[in-house]
Amino acid sequence: MIESTLKDRLTLIHYRMRMATELAGRASHDVQLMLATKTQSADTLKGCIGLGETLFGENRVSSVTCNQIRFGM
Repeated sequence: MIESTLKDRLTLIHYRMRMATELAGRASHDVQLMLATKTQSADTLKGCIGLGETLFGENRVSSVTCNQIRFGM
């Protein structure tokens, strides 16, 4: 089994999103990827930020505050 990198996985997700919006007759800029950070490490989140991801979701306020402190937001 070949292990994919974070960049490879995000590239594939964005490609699939573009294809889905095209099939639905929508503009690709009408849809955004929101990354759930619930079980991800700080290194993974930093990697996502480094790859240009800017939209993250949390379901607990305490997690948002913790991540804001970790990433200087």
